[in-house]
Amino acid sequence: MFFIVYYPYQVTIAARDDVPFFGPSMPTPAIFDAGPEFREFLLTKLINAEQACYKAERFAKLEVKYISSDKHSFFVQVYSVSCKA
Repeated sequence: MFFIVYYPYQVTIAARDDVPFFGPSMPTPAIFDAGPEFREFLLTKLINAEQACYKAERFAKLEVKYISSDKHSFFVQVYSVSCKA
């Protein structure tokens, strides 16, 4: 996922094909004035982009792998502490 912001605040977004659509929709043309509306739009778009990436197939597989690994590490750590007690 790439967000490119040119001056004067022209926004371009590129994402992998497996990343689902995320809002808010880009206006046409995607040129903004400086101010709180642009800030709110960009922050919302970035947060929604992150959440959409987690739904992409590639990231979902990594998340499952990480969670499984993390749970395994937790149980090994708990077991080693309980065996010392």
